[in-house]
Amino acid sequence: MEESTETEEELKPDIPEGYSFGGRDFTILHNNYPPAVGWTQYDIDAEEINGTTINDAVYNRNSRVEADYDCVIVGDKVDYGTLHSRIPTLVRADDDSVDIATPLFWCGNLSNMTLEGFFLDMNTIDSMNLKQPWYDQQSVEAFTIFDKIYSVVSDMTIGAQIATAGMVFNKQLYEDYQYSTNYGNIYDIVREGKWTHQMMSDMVLALTQDVDNDGKYTDEDFYGLLYQRDSLPSFINSYDMYCAQKDDSGVPIYTLVNEANSTKLDALFDTLYQEKNCFHVMNWFDPLGQDFTIGMTNMFSANQAMFMWIRFADVESLRSMEVDFGIIPVPKWDEAQKQYYSTVNQHMGIATVIPVTNNDAEATGYLIEALSCESKKQLIPAYYDVLLQGKVARDEESLEMLDIIFDNRVYDTGFIFNIGGFGQAVYALTQTTLKRDYNNVWVKGQRAYTRTMDRFVKDWQEIGAEE
Repeated sequence: MEESTETEEELKPDIPEGYSFGGRDFTILHNNYPPAVGWTQYDIDAEEINGTTINDAVYNRNSRVEADYDCVIVGDKVDYGTLHSRIPTLVRADDDSVDIATPLFWCGNLSNMTLEGFFLDMNTIDSMNLKQPWYDQQSVEAFTIFDKIYSVVSDMTIGAQIATAGMVFNKQLYEDYQYSTNYGNIYDIVREGKWTHQMMSDMVLALTQDVDNDGKYTDEDFYGLLYQRDSLPSFINSYDMYCAQKDDSGVPIYTLVNEANSTKLDALFDTLYQEKNCFHVMNWFDPLGQDFTIGMTNMFSANQAMFMWIRFADVESLRSMEVDFGIIPVPKWDEAQKQYYSTVNQHMGIATVIPVTNNDAEATGYLIEALSCESKKQLIPAYYDVLLQGKVARDEESLEMLDIIFDNRVYDTGFIFNIGGFGQAVYALTQTTLKRDYNNVWVKGQRAYTRTMDRFVKDWQEIGAEE
C-alpha cells in the first residue's frame, strides 16, 4: 500500500488532546444494495467480532474511536434508493437525526443533491483537514469547485476500492495460448509500462471460438475479453481522456470530443466492437432477465475468456474459481502515457457527506477525521488482506498490481455528475446496440450540454447563498 504499516500506525487525527464527544451518538446513514450483495456496505458498523476480516476491522475501528473520544457510532442501513430519497426528506423537514451519510455517486444523483443545497461545504468545517492522507486526494481535487467541496471519498468506507476498475486474466489460458512466450510475463509488461491499448487489442483479437458450432456467438462460446457498459468510461479514463475536466480557472468544461481524442476513441471501439472476440455481457444477459455479473463471472470461471473487465466488487464471485487468475490494471493508451489510470465507477462509487441539517458540524468533522484515520490503519489493510489471502488474488505480484490500481484512481466529474446527461449519453453508446457515433452525440446536443454546464457552474457558485 502507499505507506508502510509502521508509518500508518503513527498516523493520528488532528484532534485536541483530551477532546470528548461527551457520550453522544452519531448516526451514519449507509447503503444496503439488494440487487447484488457485493455492493452492500459492511464498513460502517459491526455488532460484534465474528471472525470475518472486514467485520472485525470495522468493529475494532469503531470500538477504538468510541473509547478514545467517548461516543457511540450508530449505523442506519437502508436500501440505496431509500437513502437517496431520505436525505432530501430529512433536510426539507429540518430533521437532524442523521449526522453523516454515504450516498452512491449514481451518475448524477450526488451532484443533484449537492446543487439542491442538501450538504455542508467541508471547506468551511475547521475540524476537517482534507489534505490528510485518509482522504483520496484525487476525489478532493475532482469534487472541489470554486473552493467548495460538498462530498469526499474517505477511507472511512471501502466504497471507492470496490467500485474501482481493473482487469483479470486467466493464467492457465495465458500459458496454453503461449502468451508468455509470445508477449512475456504480463506483470512485467505492466511494470515496464507496456500494457497498452495496442497490446491488449493484439491479445484479445487473437482469441475467439464458436464452441458449440452453432454459427452464433453466445454465452456458450470463448472470447478474448468479457466487458459491459461501464467498461467504456473506464477505458476512456484509462487512455487519459475525460468526459469533463476543470480548466485553468477551475471551471468544469467538456473535454472528451476533440480531434486529439478521436484516434483513441476510434481505436477503442474498433477493439470492443469485434463481437467474435469481445463479449458484451450486459447486452446478452439483460434481455434474458439474468444477472449479468453472475453470467460474466460464471463464464470467466468456466475458462471462456482470457480477460475480463471488472469493478473490484465483481471479483468476490471468483473465489471458487478452480483455475488461477491474476489482477492487472486497465491498460494505458500507449507507452508514452506516464501512468495507468483506474476509474472509480460513476454509479457505484461512495461519497461521504454531511447533511446541511447537522447542528454540530465541528464535532462531526472530528468524528470523520477519527474514523477515517483509524480506517486507514485498520479497514484498508483488512480489505487488502481479503484480496490477498488467496481467496481472490493468488500470487505475490498482486499486491504490486493493487497498488498501481488503487493509487491511481480517477474521478471523472463529467460521468459522475452527469451534467446535462452528456456522460450518460456517451456511456450508453455500448448499450443494446453497439454505437460509436460519439461525435454525432456531441454535435447534436452541444448547445444544450454547454448551456447545462454553464448553469451547473452558476448554480454551484450559488449553493447556500440564500441562507
